[in-house]
Amino acid sequence: SRWMPPTILMESADEMLWFYHENGLFKLDPHKGKWCWFTTYPSNIVEDPMHNLWILVDGKLYKYSIDK
Repeated sequence: SRWMPPTILMESADEMLWFYHENGLFKLDPHKGKWCWFTTYPSNIVEDPMHNLWILVDGKLYKYSIDK
């Protein structure tokens, strides 16, 4: 099978780049060149006006506060 490249979802207020992949949700710090495997569940991510990130994982809603 062929490895599918990740799809960029968004850039959050803290300048992290968020990616969707069939193996989960990832973020990239483009300034440091560091990746973080955020969740093993593929999910969309949304940022609200208060700079909280929201993801839906396995039917549960999670909130992640970011430092801007």
